[in-house]
Amino acid sequence: MNRPMIVALSLATIALAGCSKALTESSASGVIQKWADTPPNIDSQNGGLVSTFAGELTKQVGTEMINRWSVPDVQRLIKQGYLEEKTVSVSYPNFGGQYNGVHHEVNMFRVYISTPSVDTLDIRTVSTTKPPHVEGQFKTCFENNCDVGSVSGAVQRNGPSTLTLSFPHQGSGFSNRPSPHNRLIVALQRGQTDAIVGQYTDANSYVVPVPIPIRANHVGPNPPDIQQDVYVYIWTNKLPKDTLSGAKLNLGHLVVESCEHLLLASETTATASCKTHVRLTGGAEAIFGNRPTDRLMEASFGKQPDGTWIGTSIKYTPPPYSLSQ
Repeated sequence: MNRPMIVALSLATIALAGCSKALTESSASGVIQKWADTPPNIDSQNGGLVSTFAGELTKQVGTEMINRWSVPDVQRLIKQGYLEEKTVSVSYPNFGGQYNGVHHEVNMFRVYISTPSVDTLDIRTVSTTKPPHVEGQFKTCFENNCDVGSVSGAVQRNGPSTLTLSFPHQGSGFSNRPSPHNRLIVALQRGQTDAIVGQYTDANSYVVPVPIPIRANHVGPNPPDIQQDVYVYIWTNKLPKDTLSGAKLNLGHLVVESCEHLLLASETTATASCKTHVRLTGGAEAIFGNRPTDRLMEASFGKQPDGTWIGTSIKYTPPPYSLSQ
């Protein structure tokens, strides 16, 4: 090694060391590891664990699904005994049958017409699909001028169902008469005689569409509800309780492997780029799988009056979690 290089290295060491303890790339990892482990820094912010967002998984657990949750990550967790799949029988309203009612139109000036339109819905609920869906015919007549079109759409278990009305022509010319791609938002009102209640809106109106209230009473005996099985997924006792905090997956302990590119910013401050990984807990490893946890971390250091170097801050992003589809 030539003399100029020896002098340069000596000066660099003196600059980082001050009058006592030196900060080197080999010692920097230990310094910043100690800082990360000390409250209120990274590992102590969440019970001593690095956490990452796992909402893609957690938001679905405990909710009802009409189809089996077949994504690979979920099936793996079921096989390992961390998730349990259950089937639950639920009821859907049965819109099947004929319904008769009236409603009042609005003209182009958005004024309700006193003479009502007479409505007839002849529909059935198909139970072989999940969820069930409605098919049938909607007929509305105003002063002997009738429009007949189709009605279809999925049935909602709770709350109104949004159906589509499709008519082959505009009809009598009122601005809010049913036309192609109208929306019919209805719910089944229970009673001795069930009724369809809700509103329809003309999507093709040349004025601002006005939702029109609609009510039609069922003709004859009320049909029974439709029963279908849905799937529910829950965590088992095998998953440690500290694995999840809401939508956060607690991964484990942050390990600083090494630091490089150590740069002295002043006599008392320095920065470095450090390689890290997370030592996963058992529960986190089950959920996180074999995804890599390696991340680069930008670290800052400060020199205390006694010459000791300590960590002062880091820029660190936990490894991301994405549900395997």
